[in-house]
Amino acid sequence: MLRLKKLEKDENRRTRPLYEEIFTEDSKDFVDYYYHCKASENEIYVIEEYDSAREDQDEGEIVSMLHLNPYRLSVCGSEMDCHYIVAVATKERCRHQGMMKKLILTSLGEMYERKEPFTFLMPAAEAIYYPFGFRYMNCRKTAEVKRDRITEHSSVDGSQDLTAAEESGRFWCTVAGPGDLEALSSFSGQYLENNYDIYAVRSTQYCERLLKEQVSENGRIVLMKDGSGLAGYFLAPDKAVHPEDGLVEIREPAARKELLGLLLEAAAGWLDSCEKIRLLDFGDDLECVLAEEYSADTEDAPLMMGRIVHLETLMESLRTKKQVSFYVIVEDELLVQNSGAYYCTLGSTGSSCRRVTHREAREKGAPVVSAARLGEEIFKSKKIFLDETV
Repeated sequence: MLRLKKLEKDENRRTRPLYEEIFTEDSKDFVDYYYHCKASENEIYVIEEYDSAREDQDEGEIVSMLHLNPYRLSVCGSEMDCHYIVAVATKERCRHQGMMKKLILTSLGEMYERKEPFTFLMPAAEAIYYPFGFRYMNCRKTAEVKRDRITEHSSVDGSQDLTAAEESGRFWCTVAGPGDLEALSSFSGQYLENNYDIYAVRSTQYCERLLKEQVSENGRIVLMKDGSGLAGYFLAPDKAVHPEDGLVEIREPAARKELLGLLLEAAAGWLDSCEKIRLLDFGDDLECVLAEEYSADTEDAPLMMGRIVHLETLMESLRTKKQVSFYVIVEDELLVQNSGAYYCTLGSTGSSCRRVTHREAREKGAPVVSAARLGEEIFKSKKIFLDETV
């Protein structure tokens, strides 16, 4: 006998055995971090298997699960609560029985009732989530550059001799600690606001979790500083990590536009045990620096998939430089509550979306689109930065 339920917060740890069974690539330290810092606050939907012959069985075996991790997102300047779908898993012997579909539909229904604009996930494979209306919403920029190309004329001190660096007026690198979180929150938040339309709000609490997440994966948040304070940052492996192939990845390198070259020098100085650096999740300005200064090509790889949850909320959150008004008829086979005809007005200071009759919409020549296609077009029109692990 099978039963679908939403776990109480104090039950969430019951899913750890299934998590460890399926996600074998995750280290014990990372799983410890996840269940201590993230799973304790998220929503977990499960399907339990019960022995129908036992009447005294209070808990069944969890054979399938889906986690909703809460995130505060900035959507075109407004902060909104959304959920990131992670840890979708089913025991091998229970697959191909429609369990994942039941979990997805149940969770989407609850998010709709809360009027969340959209949800997102990082797919193991696009084909798994495509039938549920998920479409790619952003790309991960990646580039590789040889370390010695960067360090030829470096003006950044990677030795962490902070006194000497400060006295000489040079930039230096240091590992972020609890005392840096407020400055990191302010700096990263301002950077994302200046460059993206949709992103996770970088509160001090967010940065604290990010620091713990990095440590759980033998990583660090590395800060580039000068005499006036924080000038840039990136996420990198611990200096004690020595890759066998000489290639090291750094994520989210961010700095003011005029300091991006120095940020690359900072990363190269920090990663003194590698031969080549792979950069991930950077902006357009750094892409230009990589091309012009180091002849490094950037590749865009699809990363997150998103899906409209509450259509009116999403449309009303959007902003456009010029005001536009249009009719549209939307078909949503899974969240049928979204199906209907709408009249939308989008502008720079506010937007509206109201339901109209199909007759009125058809008279105005409204196109008929699926919720998936509409979401895809909306996501394409916005600059989105979402690179969360969990």
